[in-house]
Amino acid sequence: MIVYGRKEATQKSINSLFKHTHYPFTLVIVNNNFPYPDGTKEFLEKLKRE
Repeated sequence: MIVYGRKEATQKSINSLFKHTHYPFTLVIVNNNFPYPDGTKEFLEKLKRE
């Protein structure tokens, strides 16, 4: 999944993926280390720890 600084849309997409996928999968997120002012990076870091 490519992320471009839209935290709310990213959260909805990831939550939907977890909710509707019923088999093991690996989620790879590419964010190019861009400094997102909307908290996207922090959200992704938290998700990584979970």
